[in-house]
Amino acid sequence: MIDLEILRSDPDRVRAEIQKRHLDGPDVGEVLKRDKARRTIITKLDEFRVKLKAASDVVASAKGDARDQAVTQAKKLSADAKALEPDVKRAEAAFMELAAKLPTFAHESVPVGASADDNEVQATKGEKPTFDFAPKPHYEIAEKLGILDAKRAARVSGSRFHYAKGDLVLLQWALHRFVMDELTQRDFVPMLTPTLVNAGAMFGAGMFPVDTQEVYSVPADKLYLIGTSEITLVNYHAGETLDIKERPIMYSGFTTNYRREAGAAGKDTRGMIRGHQFDKLEMFVFASQETSWDILDKVLLPTAEGILEKLRLHFRRVVLATGDLPYKMQKTYDVEVWMPAEQRYVEVGSISNAGDFQARRLGIKYINNEGEKRFAHTLNGTAAAFSRLPAAIIENFQEADGRVRIPEVLQSHFGNKEYLEASK
Repeated sequence: MIDLEILRSDPDRVRAEIQKRHLDGPDVGEVLKRDKARRTIITKLDEFRVKLKAASDVVASAKGDARDQAVTQAKKLSADAKALEPDVKRAEAAFMELAAKLPTFAHESVPVGASADDNEVQATKGEKPTFDFAPKPHYEIAEKLGILDAKRAARVSGSRFHYAKGDLVLLQWALHRFVMDELTQRDFVPMLTPTLVNAGAMFGAGMFPVDTQEVYSVPADKLYLIGTSEITLVNYHAGETLDIKERPIMYSGFTTNYRREAGAAGKDTRGMIRGHQFDKLEMFVFASQETSWDILDKVLLPTAEGILEKLRLHFRRVVLATGDLPYKMQKTYDVEVWMPAEQRYVEVGSISNAGDFQARRLGIKYINNEGEKRFAHTLNGTAAAFSRLPAAIIENFQEADGRVRIPEVLQSHFGNKEYLEASK
């Protein structure tokens, strides 16, 4: 949610943000109209309640006819207030239907543009691998080694699922151990979270009402499968006032995640890049407004990039333009690894600052140095996606004979083996 005072006092700023992000709506004038109707009926209900309290006080102290009259008045006021409550709920729902779709305000450093074509490449790191042969895509190598099986998975679950076998599983767990060590050394607290949540948790994280098409649901239980542990981690401190004035609260959440990939028809249909189910280790931070931007650039971004540097992968850092920026984020960096077989970069992680957008929805606050209660800032970043990173490793570390060298930093977590072995 954005600050409603900004919506009321400077609606043109909200309109400009919607235009800058190339969104279809909602109509700001209609949002203001519904806000006014909501506040009017809430004021009316509050007036009934004030009168009811006064009448109740008379009932408690009066005697005789005066008390009887006060009782009659109190009953009428109570009935009037109760009759108004459904109207209040309808007015609140009508307002939230639109207000919840308003985007937060992009940071001033975010490039303005209509789409991903306008994203800004900010840095390129590491050396591209060179080959004296035509490199193969990761799925061909993994299938030949017998460590990736999408055909059998399709019989069981449909497209965009796969079985990982043998050394592919061990590679994922070696990555997990390596990345988790990197995070714990930086004071991230490890978390294992639920993967099923209710609609309120989805709304609080900013997934609803905008990204509903990407979410798998379990209608019988009114639950939803998460697509990232960001959802469960941000909800962990809902309604709390946090002690983050001096130090942020930092978590690393490991979850299996599910995404429908509704908008990705025909994209990366083979292999491990864009599956419906994947494991991920996510960084999540609750920070003060005064420190969040330093944490984005000096903690989350260097941590994510440092992991790729230690794996000796060539990658680039991209700042998302306003037209590609998620509506709940004020700024997002994408980290993209080079895939030599396809001669393109593939996103392996995003690092974002949501500002106070999620905290407003969830009522997460802190007390600043002046003793004022303020909404916290929430930040998240991919530490490792255990489908895309193995795909990048297989493709970048392949050799002419079909073998795949294991990155040096992972070998100690892999029984000191140097190469992936074919599945027996």
